[in-house]
Amino acid sequence: LDADYPFSFTTLSPDVAAVEPADNSKFVAPLPEITVLFNQPVDHASAEANFSLAPVGGSPVGGSFRWPDERRLIFRPAQALTLETTFEAVVKPGTIALGATAAMTAEKRWTFTTVGVPRIVSTDPANGGHFPGGGVRITFSNPMGQESVESHVTVIPAPLDTPYFSWN
Repeated sequence: LDADYPFSFTTLSPDVAAVEPADNSKFVAPLPEITVLFNQPVDHASAEANFSLAPVGGSPVGGSFRWPDERRLIFRPAQALTLETTFEAVVKPGTIALGATAAMTAEKRWTFTTVGVPRIVSTDPANGGHFPGGGVRITFSNPMGQESVESHVTVIPAPLDTPYFSWN
């Protein structure tokens, strides 16, 4: 070159790459591990200071942090979260890149809803209805453990054959 060629560039600022539970998740366990994956290693103290979890419209939830690596923050609530409640998690701007001065500039917000107390929503045939043969359908309010449900179903009078269970 016959002259210097000056140019400049910027590096990536810290940002949230992924979260778990995902935005708008439903049926989240009452003692979840909230995971924030950053796009690069970050300063732990600044990330923890900029993280919060609260029921929508409520006060922040206390808890503890764990770092399996330099990019992954895991928050565990100190107490079980209220059932059937929508929570909002936030990472505010200000989380600093590890060993640098670059800081997160955009806020990351997401919500999830905790599981409720299991209930039977409906049965087919309806309670007291006529059984046409061919099967019974039970609809629950939450995802259910197959073994738990099957071990608690009783048919009276007992059928000649062992009941067959199908799930969807």
